[in-house]
Amino acid sequence: MGLLLDALQEPFRTECCAVHGVSIRGLSHEMSGMPLQDSYAAARLDNGWIVLAVADGVGSEPRAEVGAQIAVTAAVDHLRRFWGFRMDDHSVEMMLHAAYQAACAEIFAQAVRDQAPLREYSTTLHTVIFADGLLYLMHAGDGGVAILTEGGAFKKLTVPMKGADGESVVSLLAGCEAWQFSVCRERVQCVVVATDGVWDKLCPPILASYGGGDGVEKSIASFFMSPWARAWKTAPLEDIARREICVFRGGEDEAIPEFYDTLVSALAQGGEPDEARELVKTRVAPGNMPVRMLRGIKDDITLLSLVRFDPEPEKTPVDQFSPPDWPAIERWVRERLYSDASQEAKREEGEGAEEAAAHEGTGTNELREQKTEAKESD
Repeated sequence: MGLLLDALQEPFRTECCAVHGVSIRGLSHEMSGMPLQDSYAAARLDNGWIVLAVADGVGSEPRAEVGAQIAVTAAVDHLRRFWGFRMDDHSVEMMLHAAYQAACAEIFAQAVRDQAPLREYSTTLHTVIFADGLLYLMHAGDGGVAILTEGGAFKKLTVPMKGADGESVVSLLAGCEAWQFSVCRERVQCVVVATDGVWDKLCPPILASYGGGDGVEKSIASFFMSPWARAWKTAPLEDIARREICVFRGGEDEAIPEFYDTLVSALAQGGEPDEARELVKTRVAPGNMPVRMLRGIKDDITLLSLVRFDPEPEKTPVDQFSPPDWPAIERWVRERLYSDASQEAKREEGEGAEEAAAHEGTGTNELREQKTEAKESD
C-alpha cells in the first residue's frame, strides 16, 4: 500500500491473545513540521500478565515527544523489573504508582541533562495490566481505555482528564494526586488504549450529550476490537496493523472496502454474513460516517490493542452492534443550534425593545417636565 509507519513496535502473541500497536504522525503535525508526539510500549510480565502503555506528548511543548517516549519506556521497564507473582488490588495500585513515579523521575533527569524546563516534556500516560481476563489501569490525561467484555458489550473505562478551563490537559507531571487508578472486574475479551485523536472517534463526546447508549461508536469499536474481525491467531500482526493504517491513510478505493469488509466479519461472529452485511448496508454505510471520522483525524493517531482469541466470546445478536443513529444525532445538533440561536435572537430583541421603551419613557418624562416648567413661568 506504500504506507510508512512512524512507529510499529514488535507485536507478539501468547497462547490466548494477540498484542499489537500502530502510531501515525498526524496530518496537522506533517503540515507544521512537528514530529510524532505519541509513543507506546507493551510487555509480558514474569507472571504471564500483560502490560500496555500509551503516552501522548502535549502538543504545545517543544520536547513533548521525548517525554512521551520516556514515560512509556520507564513505566513498562519498572513493572517488568519489580513485578511480583502474588499481587492483590492494593499491591497492583502501589506498583502502578511506583511505575508512574519512575517515569516522572526519568523525565526530570532528562530535563536536568538538557537544562530545560520540566514542563517542556509534558505528556499523558495510560497504562493497563491485563490479568487473566481482569484489567487494572492507571490513567493520566486525555485519551483513554475501552474494552469488549466476554459477554459482547463495548464499554469505555476512562473519561478524558481536563484542567479547570476545560481545554488544557492534566498530564503525568501533575503528580500522584491527579493519577486515577481503577479495576475492571468484568471479564475482558479485548482492550484498546488510545490517544485523544482516535479516542474522540472511538468514544465521541457528542454521544454523552445526546444521551443513552454506552458512549461507544460500535462500528469503529468492532473494526479495531472484535476477535471475529481478523485471524488474530494466525495472521501476521504486522499485516493487520498495516490494514488498520490503510483506513486512516490509504486511498479511498482501499480504505472503504477494508473497513466495511472487516466490519461484516466482526458482526457475523464467525457465522453466515448475510444479516451482518444487511446491517452494515442499511445502518453504517449510508453517509460513510465511521470512515469519514477516522480519515478526518488531524492529530497523531495511536492505538495499542490486546485481543483474546481463546476462549472465544459469547455470540450476541447482530443488532447489539448497531452504531449510533448519526442522521438523528445530526438533526438533534442542528435543532439545538437553531434553538439556541433563536433564543439568543429573541433575548436580544427583547433587550432592544426594553431599551427603546426606556428611552421613549425618558423622552416623555422630559417633555412633561418642560411643559410644567413653562406653565409655572407663566
